[in-house]
Amino acid sequence: MRNLSVCVLAILVLTGCGHAPAGSDRSSVPAAQSTAVRLDPTPVGGRYDAVVNPAERDTLFKKLAKLPVTLPAARIIPKLLNPSVVNIVVERNRARRNPVGSAAKGSGFILSADGYIGTNFHVVEDGHNIRVTTMSGREYPATIHGVDRKTDLAVLKVDSKNLIPVRMGNSEKLEVGEVVIAIGNAFGNLGHTVTLGIVSAIGRTDVAVISHRYRYENFIQTDAAINKGNSGGPLINMRGEVVGVNTAILSGSGGFEGVGLAAPINQARFVFNRLMETGKVVRGWLGIDARDLTPALVRRETNKKTVAEALAALGLQQLSGVLVNQVNFGTPAAKGTPPMKRGDLIIGYDGDPITRLDDFRNRVAKTPVNQVVKIQVLRDKKPMEIQIKIGEQPSD
Repeated sequence: MRNLSVCVLAILVLTGCGHAPAGSDRSSVPAAQSTAVRLDPTPVGGRYDAVVNPAERDTLFKKLAKLPVTLPAARIIPKLLNPSVVNIVVERNRARRNPVGSAAKGSGFILSADGYIGTNFHVVEDGHNIRVTTMSGREYPATIHGVDRKTDLAVLKVDSKNLIPVRMGNSEKLEVGEVVIAIGNAFGNLGHTVTLGIVSAIGRTDVAVISHRYRYENFIQTDAAINKGNSGGPLINMRGEVVGVNTAILSGSGGFEGVGLAAPINQARFVFNRLMETGKVVRGWLGIDARDLTPALVRRETNKKTVAEALAALGLQQLSGVLVNQVNFGTPAAKGTPPMKRGDLIIGYDGDPITRLDDFRNRVAKTPVNQVVKIQVLRDKKPMEIQIKIGEQPSD
């Protein structure tokens, strides 16, 4: 596989449809040009009609649950999910270098029957006059109900009471090699394009998809073909459940090269629920800088030549845990009982084992503000427990 560090990141929203600002890094791929392009969904009565009858949908979901994970199962999924996937068109706010303004096209999916739509933040960033179109051709004006820049997710609201929401899966159960399907508005004019692939990797972090200081990156990697305009669309397992939100690709050319990234639905569900409830996401916070343990890190911290010697010096049997680099002054961690210190090795959170930094950060973020937690650490090879009252993470 090509080194990710030399690949170009492409955010999967088609921008600048007719009025792209000069130098924009989100408008390099134009809409597909082909005389065979269908802009409308398959007419009613066609072979691939979507299923909108609730009783029929329930029957098909039950049938799907009994089928082996094979291509016949994949034929049912678009019928079930297409009614819940939407095309999104956004007019960008005018900028100094682009007084005319621009447009963006992306994807989304229905979260609730009463009009909540999930998508990516970068699809609606700096946007107004947002329009959402379902597979039936019904168009709704939409408002931004809430955004979360730290995960690049957003929730829109349309005025409707009878939309068909997706079914959510459990991204924690995803395995590498598992078959998945992506649905989205490819190139901004190929609505409800369905592609199939596998989960290539899980837990992709530090791929610079999100620029926020407190970003949360824990992406599912897939080779299901996704392109410009797919941003915000669902990644679906063979049970017809949404397991991810298609967000970006890593590419040397700007087009899809087999490396797509999707936010895991367990993380997205937490964000979507908070945005629907309050319009914002409040996260727990400790106020520390920390790192995953790596062979180079443990050798440097212990001045040992081998990893085995370094682990022994730290009192560990395996390369697992989160090392505290810094405890910021006046933060919840600094006020713990006893205070957390640089060099502490975090191995547990309220009794649950901690092996990776991203897992630890997510646990802290989902903890209610002002709740007291017990964090298990090794300090000078000795186990100890620190009680900390969780604070609220700064907005920037």
